[in-house]
Amino acid sequence: MTHAPYDAYNQSNNALSVSVPLVDGTSFLIIGEYTNSQSKAVIALVLASCLSLVATVGLLAAIAMSAFNTRTSKNPNMFVRNHVVFYFVSLLLSDVLQAIGSIMNSTWIREEAVVYGSFCSAQGAIKHIADVAIALWSLVIASRTFLVLFLRMETRRYTMWIVLIGVWSFVGVIVTGGPATARTDRHGPYYGIAGAWCWISANYTFQRIALDYMIMFISAGLAFILYSLVFLKSRGIVRLGAL
Repeated sequence: MTHAPYDAYNQSNNALSVSVPLVDGTSFLIIGEYTNSQSKAVIALVLASCLSLVATVGLLAAIAMSAFNTRTSKNPNMFVRNHVVFYFVSLLLSDVLQAIGSIMNSTWIREEAVVYGSFCSAQGAIKHIADVAIALWSLVIASRTFLVLFLRMETRRYTMWIVLIGVWSFVGVIVTGGPATARTDRHGPYYGIAGAWCWISANYTFQRIALDYMIMFISAGLAFILYSLVFLKSRGIVRLGAL
């Protein structure tokens, strides 16, 4: 590599990358050209995300129509009258964000390269929000299922509002807290090119783990435990008094 302001080089896959040197001795990627295999894989991802977006929006519309058509019903057991519907809708909205973040890759397909800029930063933030929100809302739904089916507990309506406000606020703190507290000129922009799209920059490895990967792994692990206990109780293998 040279010490020019912009550093271009050919990788083994013959894809052109352009980076700029940073104060801490690392570099920040500003252009990452697609290889043929990457381009095909990202095209498949965009198509799958389009289908996911249509299906998710369709399900949200069906829930909205059901809530409207049954607005005069007093049946508390209806799904659209249950607290979990608000958690489920939050999860679906998170899925919509995830799909939008992946569909944004169509710009890189057209450019045949990922290019750092405001659009790249926006994609990185959207994908980060979606990752954290999906993990948290999945855990909330698992917890709600555990309370109702395992502990035989019902929650009050104010609890639902506390959870809704609390979880979305926590998502906001996680996503804004990283750039606000960790971003430095020495390490470059917080959101940048991360492989075939934009996400948290590779120069912020700790934040990738602590503010994204760890949240998803903890959520998946706890949800697995909660659903397993519910399953075992439904089979009569585990009893509440035995815990």
